[in-house]
Amino acid sequence: MSSDSKTWALLIGIDHYPMPYSSLHGCKNDVDDVSLVLRENLQVPPENILTFVSPNGVLYQDPASSPTRANVVAALKKITDEASEGDFVYIHYSGHGDRVKTARPDLKTAMGVDEVLCTLEADITDVEFGGFLDTMAEKGLLVLAVLDCCHSGGADRNAQTAEQAGGDIANIRRRRSHHQDAKTRGWRNAEIVQSWFHRNRYYNFIAACQTHQHATECTINNRTNGVLTHYFIQALKSFDKAASPITYQGLQSVLDAMVRRSGRHQQPIHLGPLDRIIFGASGSAPASSVIMANVTGIDHDLKSLFLDKGTVAGVCVGDIYDVYRPGQSFLGLGFNFESEPFVRVVVEEVESLNSKATQNPGVGVGTWSDITVGWFAKLFRRANAATVVVSPSPQGSRAMGQLQREWDSYVDLAAPVYLHFDPASAPAKADLVIGIDDSSHFELRDHTGNTLPNIPRVSVDDEDMTERVMKVVKHISSFQTVRQLQHPAATSPPSHNFNLTPEIVPKEYKEQGVLSAQKVEFTNHHNKVLYITILDLSAAYGVSQVFPSQDADSHMVEPGKSIESFTVDFWAPEMLKDDAIRPDFEMTDVLKVIITTEKTNFRHFILPDMDKDLKPRKLRTASIRTPITGSWFVEDRVVISRGPAVKGDTDVGVL
Repeated sequence: MSSDSKTWALLIGIDHYPMPYSSLHGCKNDVDDVSLVLRENLQVPPENILTFVSPNGVLYQDPASSPTRANVVAALKKITDEASEGDFVYIHYSGHGDRVKTARPDLKTAMGVDEVLCTLEADITDVEFGGFLDTMAEKGLLVLAVLDCCHSGGADRNAQTAEQAGGDIANIRRRRSHHQDAKTRGWRNAEIVQSWFHRNRYYNFIAACQTHQHATECTINNRTNGVLTHYFIQALKSFDKAASPITYQGLQSVLDAMVRRSGRHQQPIHLGPLDRIIFGASGSAPASSVIMANVTGIDHDLKSLFLDKGTVAGVCVGDIYDVYRPGQSFLGLGFNFESEPFVRVVVEEVESLNSKATQNPGVGVGTWSDITVGWFAKLFRRANAATVVVSPSPQGSRAMGQLQREWDSYVDLAAPVYLHFDPASAPAKADLVIGIDDSSHFELRDHTGNTLPNIPRVSVDDEDMTERVMKVVKHISSFQTVRQLQHPAATSPPSHNFNLTPEIVPKEYKEQGVLSAQKVEFTNHHNKVLYITILDLSAAYGVSQVFPSQDADSHMVEPGKSIESFTVDFWAPEMLKDDAIRPDFEMTDVLKVIITTEKTNFRHFILPDMDKDLKPRKLRTASIRTPITGSWFVEDRVVISRGPAVKGDTDVGVL
């Protein structure tokens, strides 16, 4: 934000509901605690904070401060009208939510539902609320909305002991009418309707948990709050010493780790641009291709910790990670590499979705006992380097000699490659083979001996030959890591259906360069919740996340449910645009669906398309004996796009 920008806040907390609906217990506390952070930590003027609460035990309340639909809508309009471009708007809602038959079948299906915020006298639908957020974003306002509310079926409230609930978590927050035959409100659960909220957006949105989960309350030091709100505030406070701005990706990863450690089976949802810097800064931090993890557990006696990344993320035994406190100097998730880590750890055990690491003595500036859940871990060195064999070439002996002298100066420890110049002593199976073709340009072959197409041309006479060759080798090696990702052979995939159906490309889209289009469908036939991420592996060795959009965490699909189908357009990457006009042009994309049993994120797999000049290009978005059911699975679809004169736009194949 510029020095002239302002921060606005709208806080709504509803504990006391009129009969027949059940009242709640921690919503006003949520609002009070958030307000304190806004005023004391972010210096938001009190006059810019609009608060509407309905506390328990209050016999009379000023109508002007009552959380009615009319007051909330008026406040949303007021902020929209009075705030200026570049201002930051924070919206927090704690109270009942519900699911009702949609009032907008034109935007959803006739059988669709509306997610509603339950104010005192009437509901505010997701479409209406989303409309306000869109209007704010279109005006240039920077918006964060946090919903700690229920959106699922009703149930009786009950209490648990701290031991039953995990640590000091004491209560499940349930919403039900006092009368059995009255309309019920559900758990304190946030779920976004796919047909409306699940889309690209220019605001950030955090909700309490997934559709199938129950949002809960916690009582800590005799004070009750929603679990989301409590750990949201704790996550914010963990960054209070940060020397550089923090991204929503950083905030969400710490929040996820804290909620998981609490013992609650709820996973907060984030929607919106993850790389945007929180609380008003309009800039974004660059995505990192290095694996970033969060600490989810610590054994201080054994000096070991647990990380939320495992086999599916590419973690291996022997990998080395640097651990940083959330407030240690870093730019979002791009750490200040000149800053020494707090401690360094070595991975000793790896499971599908998590891993265990122990201290690597002698490195770091901190004390092991200070580490807590939510701290960051950044990959420092991989244990396994890609094996690259350099094939002798008489016509390129000088270039090969230069490469042999210089290559190790360009090795990246987080994505290492090792070049073998003596084929006789090299491993029998190489990941890549480097050779020189008849035109004195370097070529690459894969482990099967096939020459890789669409490789940027590097001449043996190029002044920066070694640097360019190593850039290509590193990029292709990282691409192959994603391309070859497959679940363990001992596990059977959960029952699901992943379909691609070719679609006709409209003329106007063809004129814009679209070569083919595919309708994507996915249905979960398994008896448990699945999470999916769909990646596009392009013909120019780029990796982009197709679904969910904006590099969000994996998307939840309930048993028997389907994602809302969508269309993916495929066009030629920059380095192939000249070739794409040829009648015989053909390129291959791979759509890879990664299925997990827990929410995760695969942002570190993302790679830009390669180009002729080796400059990074914009990420190109293509726009479960009984069988052992593992915790992650992979399925691929190959998409072949042809030039304009070839009959048929596309083929789809199964690997």
